[in-house]
Amino acid sequence: MNAKARLSVATACSLLAAAIAAQIPAGAAWAVLGSASDFTGTAGQAPISAAHLGWKPRLLNDGDTGLVTEGEKVVTVLDQPTQPGKNVGPVDQELLVSTYDSAEVTGGAYTVNAGLTLRTPAEVAAGS
Repeated sequence: MNAKARLSVATACSLLAAAIAAQIPAGAAWAVLGSASDFTGTAGQAPISAAHLGWKPRLLNDGDTGLVTEGEKVVTVLDQPTQPGKNVGPVDQELLVSTYDSAEVTGGAYTVNAGLTLRTPAEVAAGS
């Protein structure tokens, strides 16, 4: 691709991003949510509830706007609560990443992951 073609593609992308941003209502927000279900085995063992899974979202790239933020740590049912009633694992809609100004972050690229923790009682048999 020559320099003129690259410039045309970049210009087209910028115009598209501006057109999309213009269609986003003021105050619009977005969020990426996650949840988990129980862990089930294939050997007839009791399931391990999703409450035994915890996660810590990590925003690796916020697109240089500072307007995208990671969610809070979700601890397991076996951990001390970080907030009252919050040690339930990701059994509902837990926040991974969000923004409160969608128009300002349109066209950006964002990278997020989460550190996962699975805590079970000691008597839970190991799996493979």
